[in-house]
Parts: sequence; C-alpha cells; structure tokens
Amino acid sequence: MLGQIPVPQPAAIHLPWDALTASASGPAVWTVDPATMTVTLAPVTIASFGEADLTIASGLTPGQQIVAAGSQLLYPGRVVSAASVAP
Repeated sequence: MLGQIPVPQPAAIHLPWDALTASASGPAVWTVDPATMTVTLAPVTIASFGEADLTIASGLTPGQQIVAAGSQLLYPGRVVSAASVAP
C-alpha cells in the first residue's frame, strides 16, 4: 500500500544565480526602489543552493524588486529600467 504525507513548506524566495553578488560582509543582491528605479545593495542570508536557483532565508521581502542580469555593472544609486519578460 502506498501513501503520501503532505509536508507543508514555508514560503520561500527563490532567485536566479545571476542575482547573487557579494559585499564586504557576505552575500547580497541589488534591490530596486520602484519609485526612483535606483538600486541598493542588500545583504541576504542564503538558505540553500539549487542547480538553477538559490533560496533566500532572510534579507528580502516577497514582492521586492531585485536585479538579476547585469548586476555586476551596478553601484549604489544607479538608475535601472525593468526588462520585459517573455511569456
């Protein structure tokens, strides 16, 4: 007889590897202020690493905008524009 036991998983933020950068204090990502479209480096704690993404344990909130592609070209206060995502 086979059975399944549902195990609830806590909500998690998954990011592509491109989003990960570092500061002097450790892992970080660039966050975007939607009002000004400027970036700020935000320290994060990583919960786990996957083949295609990583899971953030703390440092971000759901819905917060981050930069993925081109993050190596950023500096605090730089203005960015949102890329369109293909359906």
